[in-house]
Amino acid sequence: MKSPLRLPFITALGLISMSLPTLADKPPSFAPDLVIINAMVHTMDPNLPLADAVAIHGNRIVAVGASKEIKKMAGPRTRVVDAQKRVVLPGFNDSHVHFLSGGFQLSSVDLRDAGTPQEFAERIHHFAEKLPAGRWITGGVGLYGSPVS
Repeated sequence: MKSPLRLPFITALGLISMSLPTLADKPPSFAPDLVIINAMVHTMDPNLPLADAVAIHGNRIVAVGASKEIKKMAGPRTRVVDAQKRVVLPGFNDSHVHFLSGGFQLSSVDLRDAGTPQEFAERIHHFAEKLPAGRWITGGVGLYGSPVS
């Protein structure tokens, strides 16, 4: 059963929210480090799926919206990038780990930063000391990130 006050309440709430000042009306209390304008920002937010600007402070996205509004946030040290209508995917990080091989690599000897053949051999020796007798040493990451078998 619907409440007779529901529609007037929602209407009043909408009118109040429209009368609140927007981000562009306020002087920024801080300036972002980076502002990207004139972009096609895919926000992944169903309420605002596309925008044309994004502001970043430190390693956080602090605002997404219209280029005109976001550009007003920039301070004298803010780097402003004109994306020239290119696509921007905020927060997209492809760590690209192959699940099984990544897991095996974590449990094998790490040889990536071994500086000398002697250090390479010492690491394998110390790793082997921790294994049960007869267990094979497989994997490991060698020079230049190439797998070692």
